[in-house]
Amino acid sequence: MAREGTGEAAVAVAPTDAFAYLSNPLRAPEWFAGVQFAERPEGEPRAGMRWRFIQVRSGNRVVPMRMEVYEPPTRFAWRTTHLWPRTNLRWEMRCEPVAEGEDGAGEGETRLRMTIGIEPGPMGWLSLWLAKPAFRPDPAMQAQRAVERPRDALLERLQARPQASRKPPEKRGRRRR
Repeated sequence: MAREGTGEAAVAVAPTDAFAYLSNPLRAPEWFAGVQFAERPEGEPRAGMRWRFIQVRSGNRVVPMRMEVYEPPTRFAWRTTHLWPRTNLRWEMRCEPVAEGEDGAGEGETRLRMTIGIEPGPMGWLSLWLAKPAFRPDPAMQAQRAVERPRDALLERLQARPQASRKPPEKRGRRRR
């Protein structure tokens, strides 16, 4: 039995572009909560792919990861692969088209829906049970913060793209007077 929560954010990027960027674990350090690689994934994204993150904000803890679900262009899920009795986490991202006009959306917008699942081991359940309700992690709040980071990273890429793709004007030879 897992505890989970979901957060949503919309971004003016096509769903296929959002999925291609976010599902690739090699892009994770750009948007996924302070991680670096201890071991990089090999090959193209696919279900079963494995890698190891270093959680910089958690004392450089090394975390084994696996692509649990890979369903282009709409859904992927990453999961920690700690051995029992340790707690594991699961992050599922859905990249869904937003209907034009829905909530003021324009053409080509994507709704990012992040669900975070906490799968506590025995000690995890005990600590959740003993913790005062005010100190228990709220998966919905964590998921909302987690979905805002990829939205912001996609927006930054979108804003940087026009500048990066601009080419200087080509010289066409001498100018005649």
